Amino acid sequence: MQLTLPDEDIRTTGMSESELKLELAVLLYAQRRVTMVSGSHIAGLSFVDFQREVANRGVTVNYDLEEFERDLETLRSWHEQERVNS
Repeated sequence: MQLTLPDEDIRTTGMSESELKLELAVLLYAQRRVTMVSGSHIAGLSFVDFQREVANRGVTVNYDLEEFERDLETLRSWHEQERVNS
C-alpha cells in the first residue's frame, strides 16, 4: 500500500515529507503499532538512527522478545521480497 497526501496538506504542516514520515513512524512506535524495524523503515532511517530519535523524544523503547520476533519476521519478509525482485 502506498499513502499519498496532497502537497497542500503537507505544506500546511510546515514539515517536509521526511519529517512527516518520521513523525508518523514515532507515533506508531509509541502506540506499539509497529516495531522498531518497521518504524525505522517507515521513517527512512537506519535502525540505530530511528532508535536514537525515539529515545531523544522520550518515547519508551519497548523491545521485548515478542517485538524481537516480529522484527525477525519482518526482516525475513523483506529479504524474501528482495530475493524475488532481484
